[in-house]
Amino acid sequence: MAWAIDRRLTQAGPAVTAVAVNAAVFVLLRIAAAVAGDGVLRWVEMPSGIGLLLSRPWTVLTYMVSQYDFFHLAVNMIWLWCFGRFLADIMPPRRWWKLYIAGGLGGAAVFATACDLLPSLSGTTHWLIGSSASVIAIVAATAILMPRLEVQLFMIGPLQLRWVAWITIALDLTGLFGVHPGAHFAHAGGLIAGGAYALYLRRKPVHHPDGTDDRTRLDVLLDKVRRSGLGSLSMDERRELMRLSERLRP
Repeated sequence: MAWAIDRRLTQAGPAVTAVAVNAAVFVLLRIAAAVAGDGVLRWVEMPSGIGLLLSRPWTVLTYMVSQYDFFHLAVNMIWLWCFGRFLADIMPPRRWWKLYIAGGLGGAAVFATACDLLPSLSGTTHWLIGSSASVIAIVAATAILMPRLEVQLFMIGPLQLRWVAWITIALDLTGLFGVHPGAHFAHAGGLIAGGAYALYLRRKPVHHPDGTDDRTRLDVLLDKVRRSGLGSLSMDERRELMRLSERLRP
């Protein structure tokens, strides 16, 4: 089963919403900062110190949809759109958002732990802002759940999305060994959360409602796609199609 043939049919709903939310928060932050100064960022950034964090617990959520630097926003939204829209094909919006939030929470947990335990980071309050941990969770989950999805890359040609994903993640995580590794620990947390979530979904048992075996069930689903398009499949059928195509691929 070549997922590439269906990439034009992506729903992309939650990915579009996530990009819109991040863009709207970016604009609001820039306006607020122009009026009240950059200090407003402290109300959406997540602090590393537990005492300060307990005084503003909402920041574990607000940080993951906030960017103040336009380049930071642009890079994150490009990757979120590129990977998130494919994942929306096989994942209900509610589960998609659970993955996004899980990635952000995983990033927050690893960031806070690293800042508390590592001598190079402890003793100073660090601030976390940006959707990178959530985006990396989406990227990792896409690579695990749809490893053979092919995309056309400019001047390169068709390439399986998993290679784009893992190369991108590997390059990002080299920042753990840089001068300012704090934010990259959050990225690592997003990777762990996204990977764990995707592996959990892959291992969930597939139940065939018509009692057929795997090969027959795959043929039934593929025939339905050929006749009526990917949009004719329910979310459960799309996940089933993805699992069966990976399991039975030669």
